[in-house]
Amino acid sequence: MSVHHTERTGTRGDLGEGEYPVCSLSEIQKAVVAFKQEVRQWYEQRGPRQSVFVYFRGQADADNHLIPSIGRPLCSTSASVADEDGLEDSAVAYEKSLLENLLAGLRSLCDQQRQPASLSRSTAPFDDLFAALGSSNDLNRIPGKWQLPLLALCQHYELPTRLLDWSESVDVATYFAVAGEETKRGALYIFHDRTGASVFGGARVFPVGTMRHVRPFRVWKDTHQKYRDRWPDILEFDDAGRMAAQKAVLTVQRCITKPMEEQLEEAIENDRHNWTHQRLQRLLIPADRKRHIQDELAQKHITRETLYGDVNVTRPLGMFGELCRRVGTGGR
Repeated sequence: MSVHHTERTGTRGDLGEGEYPVCSLSEIQKAVVAFKQEVRQWYEQRGPRQSVFVYFRGQADADNHLIPSIGRPLCSTSASVADEDGLEDSAVAYEKSLLENLLAGLRSLCDQQRQPASLSRSTAPFDDLFAALGSSNDLNRIPGKWQLPLLALCQHYELPTRLLDWSESVDVATYFAVAGEETKRGALYIFHDRTGASVFGGARVFPVGTMRHVRPFRVWKDTHQKYRDRWPDILEFDDAGRMAAQKAVLTVQRCITKPMEEQLEEAIENDRHNWTHQRLQRLLIPADRKRHIQDELAQKHITRETLYGDVNVTRPLGMFGELCRRVGTGGR
């Protein structure tokens, strides 16, 4: 495994050696092209040509690490190394509480809709899940084929999860790097992994620790292409087309509270066989260039309106979204 993590940052007056700011979409595109060329050259030197999957993530505040939403409230810059295990245990317990409360609420909705007076069965897609769980809400009993789809739904409706949002579109990720935190530098991450897995592939996240490496899942492909005919009812949650508009990708990492960039670095030391090749690069966007880049993106129709849309809460899984919001508010 190989990870390459560099920063291209600064203002014109405080550049370190080899550093420079990305101040426009054209400069960002040049950096992406250079990144892909490096990856291709790495493969060409080592054997058969591989597919180059590249994913992007934008963060409006460059000082924030790549930590999933469920771990952020527990992390602080003052935490010592000795606190890491305790932080991780707390995050896992928080995740367990949220998801068990979600499952209990969802089970109640399913039971209500089984009553003769109910005119619709919008929760029917979840019958298979609860058949496997029985009377338990034990996360470890969630079937593999349900684990990532369930977490993807939660992430979509902003319930804290162990997933990180990425995109296969550099423009989409750049939008999130420049929208907000106007006085702070933005960060654009470029991540390469030679896999492009499906959330419906049966990958297991629970029991906690099952996932050994950072892995990306191309959820926007799942919701609109290959698996659409297999899971049509479940995938109606994306009735605003948000997953497609954002070309959404989700990454899963083993540790919730440890930054993804640190986990990738540690993986290098522990992977003697170099079984995969991963690269991570960070570009930093000066605060005073954010507005200019937003204007450039608007000319390409990359705006909040085109990336989000309005989720219709009257559609079947609008109820799932409302449940996520109630659980998330009550669980904090």
